[in-house]
Amino acid sequence: MNNCYTFHDVDSTWNEARDACRDMGAHLVTMETTDEWNKVKVYLAQKVKEAGSYTHYYIGLSKEAGTWKWTEAGSPGVTVATGDSRWQKNEPSPTPVEICGEINSFYKKQYGHFNNVACDAKDGGEGRTAKRGYICENY
Repeated sequence: MNNCYTFHDVDSTWNEARDACRDMGAHLVTMETTDEWNKVKVYLAQKVKEAGSYTHYYIGLSKEAGTWKWTEAGSPGVTVATGDSRWQKNEPSPTPVEICGEINSFYKKQYGHFNNVACDAKDGGEGRTAKRGYICENY
């Protein structure tokens, strides 16, 4: 199965990102395996080398009923343990409003790891938080 990934440098909320992917006939990227995660990280590394590209991208991961799950496409309900090595150090944080997932190109000296953020984490041109784009996946 060949996956096609598209990176979108559009400052969005998680729900806006999910809707935009769906409008394209795709879904927010899910990385059920370490192999797929590593593949996405390679694309992410290439992407952030481009001038002006984002470093935070929403992914199809969210917290439902206290459990982190891939919520998109063919993997709804596949869980991601809080001790999974793909999380950034000290993540996911227990902050109640941070129930959506992102992948960062580089954060706290860790490359391409998952982080939990508020679903409406958006800069909005105010410079208060990092702009978040999104990664869509299609088969």
